[in-house]
Amino acid sequence: MASSGVPISSLSNLPSSLPAKTDRIHVFWHEGMLEHDTGRGVFDTGMDPGFLDVLDKHPENSDRVKNMVSILKRGPIAPFISWHQGRPALISELLYFHTQDYINELVEADRNGGKLICSGTFLNPGSWDAALLAAGTTLSAMQHILDGHGKISYALVRPPGHHAQPTQADGYCFLNNAGLAVQLALDSRFKKIVVIDIDVHYGNGTAEGFYFSDRVLTVSLHMNHGSWGPSHPQTGSVDELGEGDGFGYNLNIPLPNGTGDRGYAYAMAKLVVPSVEKFEPDMIVLVVGQDSSVFDPNGRQCLTMEGYREIGWTVREMADKHCDGRLLIVQEGGYHVTYSAYCLHATLEGVLNIPVPPLSDPIACFPEDEAFTTTAVESIKLYQMDKMPEIEQFLAAPPIAAKAYTTENVLFNKYELGRLQGCGAFAKAGELFGKVAKGRFGDDFSCKYFQQLISALSYCHSCSVCHCHLKPKNILLDENGDLIVSDFGLCAVTEQIHPDGLLHTLYGTPAYVAPHDGAKIDVCLPA
Repeated sequence: MASSGVPISSLSNLPSSLPAKTDRIHVFWHEGMLEHDTGRGVFDTGMDPGFLDVLDKHPENSDRVKNMVSILKRGPIAPFISWHQGRPALISELLYFHTQDYINELVEADRNGGKLICSGTFLNPGSWDAALLAAGTTLSAMQHILDGHGKISYALVRPPGHHAQPTQADGYCFLNNAGLAVQLALDSRFKKIVVIDIDVHYGNGTAEGFYFSDRVLTVSLHMNHGSWGPSHPQTGSVDELGEGDGFGYNLNIPLPNGTGDRGYAYAMAKLVVPSVEKFEPDMIVLVVGQDSSVFDPNGRQCLTMEGYREIGWTVREMADKHCDGRLLIVQEGGYHVTYSAYCLHATLEGVLNIPVPPLSDPIACFPEDEAFTTTAVESIKLYQMDKMPEIEQFLAAPPIAAKAYTTENVLFNKYELGRLQGCGAFAKAGELFGKVAKGRFGDDFSCKYFQQLISALSYCHSCSVCHCHLKPKNILLDENGDLIVSDFGLCAVTEQIHPDGLLHTLYGTPAYVAPHDGAKIDVCLPA
């Protein structure tokens, strides 16, 4: 039974200029998954050393998912959510991905009251039922798309699954929820599926399950953590490319610790988008983990809501371009009890293509230097091109130039600046949306938006300005609504030289532009 959490008329948290949406995200959920009790101890060990008065809840606990449910039911995007009841998977359905012997081991462990399966992974009373619900709920979310009832489904599930391999559990995961759904789709009518995993840890289980297949492109962006023991022998390194028919269909993108919003955006643009372009999938499965966030206790990456929003938007663009909008989202990690819910909301804002983020970031404050990440991504790209020469044309090709348009018919105001196209620097699709950025102008729709646009244009040699020296305050509009690039922020004498050159930013902040220093550029808009 489907229902929307909030009446469609309840849009008080959204900008008044936001256009009515026909898109909906179909969320599949079952409260029985909360019965998986992972216990307490020192972090995820379950150990009580005897000298601590307060022990941690295991990071993969029910509180994190409760907040994800509540933010989608009562948060700003609630009007665009339809809720569907999950179900337990049948044992026969588990064999889509897992071996019978492995399933028998889990059933036996549950019958005997549970046990520690591997490090940090506890099968306690109630855990097996929750795992069956997570698997079945994900299968139902996929079936919803297969039956043509919706384009976008989100399986809000726990325990997570992307570490579970065909023959063993790993990293809090018993059953590979995403892998089961992918195989269901392959056995139905889809020929090729891409899995994009943004959890902070390598999606080793999903990769292992399709390692010999050329029908599934598995892409994992993760921190460079390597193997962590017998249950996780895979390293997540760039040389794990797949084998046999699957050679070249497993793309690992191990990112340096501390990679943030811009680093992830660069990796998506340089590696993920071109790879998906070449693969031409029938469907995309986005495996989301908010443990890549800057405040997560189980990761060392620095994504904020802004970064998750950008990833959601990019994946949606690829789904629209290649898959007629078909997109399954599967929940994995994310262990900061409150911030994970915010980052989930931001991801789905991007998927919904909401132009003005309706939910501000309550705590993001981490500075980012993406130089190391950029170097790492370029190294991965060169490795891929060396090992698989057939993809060189996709990874090495210059961005596709966008058609130039004038701005005379574009409305520039606080909430709506049209859809500017950034010549493909951040994605092959080339479209850049405005982003809320706390900067010189506060919650200004323009700051990061224009900074990204100028970066894209500069990258494509559409203007002669070196974008790395620009700051948000350097981006101005003239009285005709045209963009002007200026170095006025770096010029202490501009005001004296050009007293009549007073212009105004979006919020009316006075600024001065030196004509001899400024460079007029064309704005690129979609045809």
